[in-house]
Amino acid sequence: MKHYGKQFGLSEGYGIFRFMLVALLALANVTFTITIIAALTFFASFAEMAIAFIALFVVLRMTVRLRSPDYTLAWAIIMLFVPAAGLVLYFSWGRVSFSRNERGSLERSARMGREFFENEDCHIDGLCREHPHLTRQAKILRASGFPVYRGGEVEYLPLGESLFERMISDLEAAEDFILMSYYIIAPGELWDRIHGILAEKVKKGVTVRVMYDDFGCVKSVGRGFAESLRAEGMEAAVFNPIHRYVRQLYFYYRNHQKICVVDGKCAYLGGANIADEYINRRQRLGHWKDTGVRITGGGVRSVTVTFLQMWDMAARTGVSDYGRFTEKTPGAEDSGCRMIPFAGGPLYRPLTPAHDIYETMCETARNEVWYATPYLAPDSTLREAFCLAARGGVDIRIVTPAIPDHVTVFAATRGNYQRLLDAGVRIFEYTPGFMHAKMIVCDRSSAVVGSINIDTGSFHRQYENAVWFTGSPEVDKIAADFENIFVWCKEIKREEWMKRPLTQRFWEASMCLMSPLF
Repeated sequence: MKHYGKQFGLSEGYGIFRFMLVALLALANVTFTITIIAALTFFASFAEMAIAFIALFVVLRMTVRLRSPDYTLAWAIIMLFVPAAGLVLYFSWGRVSFSRNERGSLERSARMGREFFENEDCHIDGLCREHPHLTRQAKILRASGFPVYRGGEVEYLPLGESLFERMISDLEAAEDFILMSYYIIAPGELWDRIHGILAEKVKKGVTVRVMYDDFGCVKSVGRGFAESLRAEGMEAAVFNPIHRYVRQLYFYYRNHQKICVVDGKCAYLGGANIADEYINRRQRLGHWKDTGVRITGGGVRSVTVTFLQMWDMAARTGVSDYGRFTEKTPGAEDSGCRMIPFAGGPLYRPLTPAHDIYETMCETARNEVWYATPYLAPDSTLREAFCLAARGGVDIRIVTPAIPDHVTVFAATRGNYQRLLDAGVRIFEYTPGFMHAKMIVCDRSSAVVGSINIDTGSFHRQYENAVWFTGSPEVDKIAADFENIFVWCKEIKREEWMKRPLTQRFWEASMCLMSPLF
């Protein structure tokens, strides 16, 4: 069978060319502006002073607006050494001014989501009575607008292979609609199987919506990919095309969510994209470890709403019929499971639900809290939460990859080790390959599985999603999987880590300092 990407004449080379063209246009824009400012500085000394004062004002403004201290510090350092270039980069990259249409779309999507969630039954009081030690964790997500759902099931899927096999069986049984949103869709064995099912379902009258992120797919699918899906009868949306914001580098704001909803009966969340490395059919960075969950019950409606919010922003075809996609979600008997599907990103500002739940689970842990993440670049508040909990006797463990996919991000990840190790946090590097799972288990009583990395991008810039849950035997399965993961890891020992070369320390410290801008 020919790969879908090749069938439509899509090539990685074309994607790279397209990305490079946009990057060159953005670079030309920045270079031109810097050149003008540099010329003014050269011919008029007062211009240099004015630029310095403007740079100082910008840094103070960020401080007053309570932006992340790490983020403010990174920009302050840039503006200290290169004020003119720093200002241009900040106004092009560090802040985003939406057009009226964009701002209207963002506000409309946020409003629709809030109205839906406000009308949902929320079982927060019951959860707090049943699990009083989890009250803060549940209430921090409820304060961000996400309801607690009673009943339904969570099924933990410990590998990309098992995740997609389970998903494909549900796709084959779809009768009404399929909603899919992924950061990456790449030609290969996995997409060929999924695409074949989607094409057949459309012919039988099933509504199929496919959304993908343009930046994530720039090397994997070509410009005509969405059109080809539409030609087959599917609905397709490209999130934030990278060419749309050349003047402002908004293309760094991405949709990193992973969602699949089938008939409103079940939903899939996790860290895996639709590409062959996620099922270990393509060897990239060794064994690819990823995880996900399948949920049923009322929580599926929450995931569906998150998808529709992002769809309306990307497709620009008006407001979706929320009732059409949520009214058929079947009721569920009370299994004892309590779940809160949630999302994060610019749509929810000034709230940061992803960051808040990661920090709260650490702060409320009584015995242990274990994290898995491909990228470890916490801000100062989350880093201090790790350290305080560890010094207080909580078993804090963090699993990261031993094999990097990005050199600078890997250096930033390792640049955070020393402070954490000094406080007693245990760090494990996954040696068989790449650790791409994003999950937490706390005291073997609550867990989070989703698309959220421990970095500024996931917490503030990118659109993410996950599910928090308790009262399910799957929490114990996640803890057991962590224990199996530790066996395959190399634990980083503080004494050995302190012996690394000075050049390595300097490189890691530099990348760690700049990591809020990645």
